Amino acid sequence: MCKSNSGHIKMKYLFTILFLSLFSITTVGQSLDSLNNEIHLLGLEKSKIDEKIDSLKAIEFDIENKISEIRKEINQIELQNQKEKGIPAKISSMGGKLRDAPSIAGNTVAELNEGDEVLIYDWFEKPYFKASFEGKAGYISYGSLVENNFIKNFLDEIEVNKLQKLEERNPKLARLTKKYGASTAERLMRKKIWIGMTSEMARDALGRPEDINRTTYSWDVHEQWVYPYGKYLYFEDEVLTSWQD
Repeated sequence: MCKSNSGHIKMKYLFTILFLSLFSITTVGQSLDSLNNEIHLLGLEKSKIDEKIDSLKAIEFDIENKISEIRKEINQIELQNQKEKGIPAKISSMGGKLRDAPSIAGNTVAELNEGDEVLIYDWFEKPYFKASFEGKAGYISYGSLVENNFIKNFLDEIEVNKLQKLEERNPKLARLTKKYGASTAERLMRKKIWIGMTSEMARDALGRPEDINRTTYSWDVHEQWVYPYGKYLYFEDEVLTSWQD
């Protein structure tokens, strides 16, 4: 009887342990599912927040652009007001003359010394700005002025406008002007060549040669460029040293 009771107790104990184990596994499984589901939901919330942030950033970018445009407009208005009043500029160490006409033949209105301050205006006829000094109006060569931002930007804008017009009229000349400057560009357009010009300049002036004979030494590279009708150009390290027609 005692043995039977003992066996019954043991079986009951084993069933209890097994039940608790199964319950524990089920609970852990449910907990993992719950946590993974929570991570998924939080991820969805984060995605929504990220979308709102991107939207706000786009709005912020647009606002910043509008602010920038308004500031540019303010600066233009302020600059225009300054132009009407005159932009201060110093006379260079060379001194200068305020003349009654934009020409070296103009009569001298005032002699100007280094450090004198004149007011220059939004008017230019190369190389003269309209200017005033101590109540006297006239014209002064920009070569007499210490360059400031107004002068630099003004002259740069003139060059840009000239290039834009040139591009419409003669794209190749405009390209060469940007690359080498106006005087060199004009020579190249006339197919001129000269000692000391670079091989790139020669190519821009005459086009690609029919053939290039190259000799390489330890100290430099010699090239003979062959063009039609017996024209030969000779380069040392890409610099023209002589030619033959």
